[in-house]
Amino acid sequence: MDSGRWRWLVRGDADQVWIMRDGDHEDPATYRTALPVPSEGVRVMSGRCWISVDWLARAAGWPLSRGAVPFDGLSSVPSDLLTVRRGGDVETFDTRRNLHARNFEEKFFHDEPNLMIQPVDGIVVGGQYWLTAGVVRRLWDVRLVRVGRQLIALERMHVGFDVLGTSRDVGALGFDQSKLARVGSWIDDQVKAGFSGTSVLVCRHGQIAWRHHAGQALKYSTEVIDHTVHKARLLPPAKQVPVTATTRFDIASNTKMYAVNLALQMLVGQGRIDLSRQVCTFPGWEAFRDESTVYTGSWTVGGPGGIKSPFTGKKTIRLVDLMHHRGGLVPDPQYPNATVAGELYLQNLDDISNRTDVIDRICRTPLMYAPHTERAYSDVDYMILGLIVEQVVGKRLDEYLQEGVYRRLGLERTGFRPLDIRTPPDLIAATELNGNTRDGNVGFGTRPDGSPVFIRTQTIRGQVQDEKAFYTMSGVSGHAGLFSTADDLGMLLQLMSNEGMYQGREYFPADVQRRFLTPDGDSATYGLGWRTNGYYYFHGGPSKAAFGHTGWTGTITMVDPIRDIQIVLLTNMRHSPVVEPPNEFAAGAFPLAHYVGLISRVYSALAEDGRVTDVDAPLLERAASSPTSSHRFRVVPRRRSSR
Repeated sequence: MDSGRWRWLVRGDADQVWIMRDGDHEDPATYRTALPVPSEGVRVMSGRCWISVDWLARAAGWPLSRGAVPFDGLSSVPSDLLTVRRGGDVETFDTRRNLHARNFEEKFFHDEPNLMIQPVDGIVVGGQYWLTAGVVRRLWDVRLVRVGRQLIALERMHVGFDVLGTSRDVGALGFDQSKLARVGSWIDDQVKAGFSGTSVLVCRHGQIAWRHHAGQALKYSTEVIDHTVHKARLLPPAKQVPVTATTRFDIASNTKMYAVNLALQMLVGQGRIDLSRQVCTFPGWEAFRDESTVYTGSWTVGGPGGIKSPFTGKKTIRLVDLMHHRGGLVPDPQYPNATVAGELYLQNLDDISNRTDVIDRICRTPLMYAPHTERAYSDVDYMILGLIVEQVVGKRLDEYLQEGVYRRLGLERTGFRPLDIRTPPDLIAATELNGNTRDGNVGFGTRPDGSPVFIRTQTIRGQVQDEKAFYTMSGVSGHAGLFSTADDLGMLLQLMSNEGMYQGREYFPADVQRRFLTPDGDSATYGLGWRTNGYYYFHGGPSKAAFGHTGWTGTITMVDPIRDIQIVLLTNMRHSPVVEPPNEFAAGAFPLAHYVGLISRVYSALAEDGRVTDVDAPLLERAASSPTSSHRFRVVPRRRSSR
């Protein structure tokens, strides 16, 4: 490893910091205070090293119990169940069948039983449960070393990395290359069976461990003949455009996190915005009150939109309520659709500087629920937040982010409206085949003169798919519109893993990020915008501390700070025929479109490396001083033997 590569302790100091070297190879992981392993905590059986789970849990301070948590459908004998609580995670073992589940959840188990529960190498001896050293390292990042004659257990600690690098040795990052290859084959098989296109990135310990690109950025296309748009058809192979590392994807609602949330985290850190402030107190939003509400189109009380009562309390809605999706506004008013929106109808395709009209429509939008009572995931919430960010900074959202984040990080392929900066269409993944018509099943109604309201009918490529973002917000909105590549998003995930630091620059304070990631209640999977705390798609391996978001076009991003794993999955699954109008697409039937299959397989690709390494002493080198953090250090290589 490059000795000039900086790391820092993300959550403060530690009694010890262990950096390991095997010969000329430095372990990119960093380990905390050593736990001496007594003779009763370790056994050698069948030529392998086994660790007592009972001892390890006691030594590490992890509460352990037996028979406390049911393992639905697997064991009816309570004495066979062992539960270890490690931080926020609940690790359950069926010690009779040697099965393991992390954060067992009945709903997920019934949906994906093979992803929820995995076999482990375990054995019951002397009334204790034992796991191989390789399993212990795979599950908990606990590594065994020998200092003289003393066996030491080291638990990985969370550190930040100055930059996101690329590893030439995935084994050093704790992955099994052959298992990752099988994940790639699993993806490729779906592409061969008809899935559209995808780009995957997996990072660990500040390095890219694995990239995989498959399928087509453009597979179908409409054709214009004599000024008439003909429905999309499957292109011949020679005209299809493959996905590459530089393919930009429409990341849909991931925009909420990597545009608005990043902006808000910076502004909160700078003291420029107060999330407890009410929306109606911002200039231009004075009409965000019940008196302005209109019930129109589908949004009448008892109408097809689902409003059951004329709820009030709009003036009490704060920014924090919008981020928790507890404001109560209609989640998707469909402003560009004249039939649905009624008097709230608005298309503003050409004047991106005109925000007055959309603020007017939002102020008049009805409540579907009483504020602060129900949680309803809402695009409008983040439309409002994006508009308020623009007001606070005095710039368009896209301009502020380019100047303040993306360009500074070196993100050359991330931004809104990619065609405006002359990005070649072949570098952008297409989405819907026939505009927003859902293959001819959807229209936006008619104008007063009887002419149809404009709706795109050509294959969408280089423009945001989302209707409100495109027609109403001119392509730049807080809820959708951002395009990016897997590699660029990997750097944003590393920024989040570092709790706001990258390349020696602090973009937002760590305590601000922790506030944004704090769940809105013990059982809530929402922080401030971020999905966390056991969000459904973060099962099958990730810790409960994992956070990220999804996007309707077929995207998911995830940071797992406990395991130091970041995953980006970008797809254009909406670039496939509609099979059940309006929202079921052919590619949506593939496992890749369900996200958890990919995430769980990545975790299953972690290696079981049970080697014991001989070292002389803890290896810790800190810089005498650092311009950014007193906890910042780097490694001076020293040779260590390994066996």
